[in-house]
Amino acid sequence: MTQRFCKVCRGWHDLDLPWPDNCRPEANMARSDLPTPRVISDRLDDVWNPVNGKKYDSKSAYYAAVKDAGYTIAGNDSSITKAHERAVETTAPAGLKDDLKAAWEQHT
Repeated sequence: MTQRFCKVCRGWHDLDLPWPDNCRPEANMARSDLPTPRVISDRLDDVWNPVNGKKYDSKSAYYAAVKDAGYTIAGNDSSITKAHERAVETTAPAGLKDDLKAAWEQHT
């Protein structure tokens, strides 16, 4: 029993049997040795825009609607924030540090 490595399916085929149809070179003439290109599509699957409540199937239309409303999308963050708004700084409640210290001493 003799086998040969198939460049198409990356497996081994027995040479005593007919070569599989999906592994014949004629069937794969359009196939390339180059890696698959990375294509970034403009398509969305009915994404709801929280700014105006509409659904969008195009990334560019979605981003344009967000921009027209005065908002911006930062990175991969799903939350939308106003461009001119700043994060609100919070302060710890009075006496929190003492409570934490007492709890730590009680625990140890």
